[in-house]
Amino acid sequence: VGYFTSKSTVDFVGVYYDGRGVALDAKSTRLKTRISWDESHFPRHQQDFLRAWAKQGGLALILVEFSVLDRYFAIPFDAWDAHQAPSWTMAQCETWGRPVQAGRGCPLDYLAPWSVPEVAR
Repeated sequence: VGYFTSKSTVDFVGVYYDGRGVALDAKSTRLKTRISWDESHFPRHQQDFLRAWAKQGGLALILVEFSVLDRYFAIPFDAWDAHQAPSWTMAQCETWGRPVQAGRGCPLDYLAPWSVPEVAR
């Protein structure tokens, strides 16, 4: 049986093709029109981690799923930080984030909006 002994950072930390660090946290909502950013859904320690990551030049993202509608958005943490509110509508996710879909052999190609064309092999 597994259990948490301390708070974690975020869901994914890695390195992008250009050597920049990438960190993201995935969030999901069953609501059709909005996502909540309350403390239980997006804890302060995750916000602090992504803020520090972005400040150091890394790509810090929030991956948002509207599960009922099968819609996904990658939101740069800096955009979220600049427009903090108790919740966001899907329209706000569309404005400050980028839509995410399958591509390049990935179920959700959340890095595609920040990618350059594929290099010839």
